[in-house]
Amino acid sequence: MNDYRHTQRGSTKVYGTALLIVFGALAIVRGRLPATDHTIPTSANWFFFGVPIAITLVVLALMSSLTIEVTATTLRWHFGPGIWKKHMNRQDIARVEPIRTSMWWGYGIHMTPKGWLYNVGGRDAVLVTRTNGRQFILGTNDLPGLLAALR
Repeated sequence: MNDYRHTQRGSTKVYGTALLIVFGALAIVRGRLPATDHTIPTSANWFFFGVPIAITLVVLALMSSLTIEVTATTLRWHFGPGIWKKHMNRQDIARVEPIRTSMWWGYGIHMTPKGWLYNVGGRDAVLVTRTNGRQFILGTNDLPGLLAALR
């Protein structure tokens, strides 16, 4: 078996966040709250717009991509540069199946009715059922490749 490695970039998330950052930066530069003519102090601009922008940039850097690796013995996945990582032995996988996630489940890392979801974009995913019955979902933009690597 050849090893599989694929990185999916969350481009919609990146572009949407960039747009929000531009609007936040404009609000800081203008010194006005959106849709008002009231000038606010510069220190308040940095607090109300600068701090959320900084936090958003950090989260974006950490969560803007999802890399999935499959070897003969291990399934690994991580977001962004790999600060947060997960892995499991392939022998612990009982079943894999393609699914389409609900648009309400969104992106990121969170619990869904089918188990933990790890996704940066799109609705194609693989539902992994472990030998202990627990399930989780890996989002992907390479559904055939990931399924072939896991089977």
